[in-house]
Amino acid sequence: MTIQELFRSVTFDLIWNQIAQEYEIPEKGFSFYQSAFQEISDMLTVPLKSDELLMVAKVREYSNPHRYVYETIIKKAGDPERYCLDLTPWEGWLCYSILEKSLSVYGSVDVAAEILYAMTVFGFSAEAVKCRCEKEIKILLEIEEEQARGEMKYYSLEEVSRELGLEEKIQTEEEIALEKKQMEEAYEENMRIYASLLEE
Repeated sequence: MTIQELFRSVTFDLIWNQIAQEYEIPEKGFSFYQSAFQEISDMLTVPLKSDELLMVAKVREYSNPHRYVYETIIKKAGDPERYCLDLTPWEGWLCYSILEKSLSVYGSVDVAAEILYAMTVFGFSAEAVKCRCEKEIKILLEIEEEQARGEMKYYSLEEVSRELGLEEKIQTEEEIALEKKQMEEAYEENMRIYASLLEE
């Protein structure tokens, strides 16, 4: 099933309820997401002949071990890496088929809600997202060029915290060790989640 087929198989109201609840979106966001949902449902698509699949998984958040969040990634057959679609215009998203196991484990509404949320991070129309993706890619290329020329300025955590007006919190060795342990546990659990979704 493709993203567009999924969107055409569920109602927007159900998706909105899930997005509003999962991401704590206020009611004023309803019309923005509804407009995006409709545009995506109506877009022309080009089928993608590939073994790449779009996977939706609910994984443990690294910074908060008690919270689980949805993520949308691309999984290539035989490749252990996961790839994101953050800098991909909507036309690119619509080419992918969704991993059937994601749909069976989380349900069509939750999967559609997560995909819609992920697709609208950079805007609520195909044109807005395309423009923002182009800007972000240009910034990344400029950073790469600065690094290659040795002109990249690096900021310490203290400098960034001061600039943002944040209080600098000095962690004890025990806190650092606990944080590292929690991140390792989250990573291991998330690897198990990915593996279970990819099982035949």
